[in-house]
Amino acid sequence: MALGNLDNRFRVSGISNTLTRNNANDNLDDGIEVENGATDNSLARNAASRNGSADNDGGFDLEDDNFLCDTNTWKNNTGIRDPSQPCVQ
Repeated sequence: MALGNLDNRFRVSGISNTLTRNNANDNLDDGIEVENGATDNSLARNAASRNGSADNDGGFDLEDDNFLCDTNTWKNNTGIRDPSQPCVQ
């Protein structure tokens, strides 16, 4: 669980990782973020809420910085997503 941190709390920056059944709440930046260039990752059944209030720069509970999530798979996650990334679910 990541709770009340000053930055992103779950940040995926590598290749072929699995992030499952985690909670990210009340963090000042994104709750769960996959960085640009991080691919072939699986994110499932994670819950994130009330993240992204650091400087009103558009942080989200769930975010993938790759175009259309590249080869990352998001399934059954809950939280506010970037509407331009329908692949984050």
